[in-house]
Amino acid sequence: MRTFTFSLLLLFTPLSFAAGPLALPVTVSGFLERQSISLSGEKFEPVLAGATLGAWIYEGIGIEIGYGASISDDTVASLALETNSQWSVGVRFESAPIDGIAAYALFAVSSVSINSRFTAGVASSEDSHFRGARGVFGLTFPLRSRWAVDAAFVRHEYDDDFGINGVRIGLRYNVNNVRPRARRGWWQ
Repeated sequence: MRTFTFSLLLLFTPLSFAAGPLALPVTVSGFLERQSISLSGEKFEPVLAGATLGAWIYEGIGIEIGYGASISDDTVASLALETNSQWSVGVRFESAPIDGIAAYALFAVSSVSINSRFTAGVASSEDSHFRGARGVFGLTFPLRSRWAVDAAFVRHEYDDDFGINGVRIGLRYNVNNVRPRARRGWWQ
């Protein structure tokens, strides 16, 4: 838990200081994600807790930094899998809300550290690290003026033909009451 708290401080401090003088709208999110990992014909489903920090560069276009770690591992037979850490940095594209509901896509680069260990017989543990791409496709539903529920499907594609699917749900909070800049030119 101490590593998770320290990682969040490292994650949130630089972007929040940078966003202040630039008058960028800043968001923070917390979420739970149920992952699905297929390995050697078995399916593992660990649960992650995570947080993101984002800033809107223009209306509907933002950047986002995220961190997550397992709050529960999953054991099949005598093999247990746990996500030690998962980092991502990406660009978020979000539609204009219709009746308050907005659709979005997040395209990111991601890094994950997974611990696998045998729980029977001779105890052994191995940490594996993967880097690759991450796509998040979801919807936001308004709760109050600054709060929204965020529900999404997540796909991770890592090196060594390793992939993770996930479903996440969380809360997003708009930290400051700044409106994003209007888009100009070809991307309006």
